[in-house]
Amino acid sequence: MTVLVSDAPLAVTESNASQAGGEAWVSISEGATDGSTGRRLYGMGGVCRASLANDAFSIEIEEAGPLRVVIRCDTQCEADIPMHHYSGYRPFHVTTRLYVYAGKAYVRVLHTTTFACNPRETRISEIGLRIPFPMEGPVTVCSSATPGSPGTITADQTLSLSQVDDRGYRLSVHGGEEESVVQSGKGAAEWITAEGPHTGIGVAMTEMAEACPCALEASADETGIAAVLFRHPDGQCLDLARYAEEVAWHEGEGVYADGMGTARTREIFVMYYPAEDRERATEELSGLLHPPHLALDPSWAADCQTAGGFDPESTDRFPKSNHMLCELSEWMIRG
Repeated sequence: MTVLVSDAPLAVTESNASQAGGEAWVSISEGATDGSTGRRLYGMGGVCRASLANDAFSIEIEEAGPLRVVIRCDTQCEADIPMHHYSGYRPFHVTTRLYVYAGKAYVRVLHTTTFACNPRETRISEIGLRIPFPMEGPVTVCSSATPGSPGTITADQTLSLSQVDDRGYRLSVHGGEEESVVQSGKGAAEWITAEGPHTGIGVAMTEMAEACPCALEASADETGIAAVLFRHPDGQCLDLARYAEEVAWHEGEGVYADGMGTARTREIFVMYYPAEDRERATEELSGLLHPPHLALDPSWAADCQTAGGFDPESTDRFPKSNHMLCELSEWMIRG
């Protein structure tokens, strides 16, 4: 899919996602065993790709205004499994919303993955979204873990910034089957950038520590940057089944599939910038992840009539409540 936004009307052309370089995927595991004779073996598992379900793709403009355009893309992820009876198996529905702002070089992306199969039989090992940005030759990369120390990767290498748990991150370089850990530490991972001689791309993911395990990965080739929305470092799967067969087998198999329809939404920001403006771009990405908190003077709000007026400030209408709130505020300030 290619979307062109300019002063002219919005032009949309559809093509194979793999040709365009972008991709949404979900890796699944459908086989497991508890070591006994319990029924736990179902299927092979594999990778479900949006590029395999071109006939399920649709696009619409949800909002069009002078300051913002919201583009909604709906598709399905079809299983890429070498078995003829799996043809057309699409266990996940995907909705991606693109928020494009006038005069801004970044795009806000909300990526929603919906579980459309039996969670008793299917578990998720990885959810990913690739943002294409073709590059040639050595690529300069940087991340929130080492903001002042950019490095270089070659075409056979990938820089990975992983949020391994809610307490720490790991920055590593992958080349083939080898992994070299550059740095690890406490705190949250936030953004990653990759740039060639002239242009660069930065991707930031909100709440990486809260929604871990996840990762941002940059490659020095046509694949660009991948936002890995779920991937456990120890290979553990995301299991959405809500009941165990041992607990209520007599209720019938249908009760175990009630996790169907569960959805996960992640927010990322994608920014494009001239290669020499990396510092400004990363500052703006950090600002998008940590927007300022605004405080309004209550007396101004009480006197303002632009929104229809507010209740006037008064200390005698609810004296006990006002006293409690004042004491609470002072206590929080002292703490």
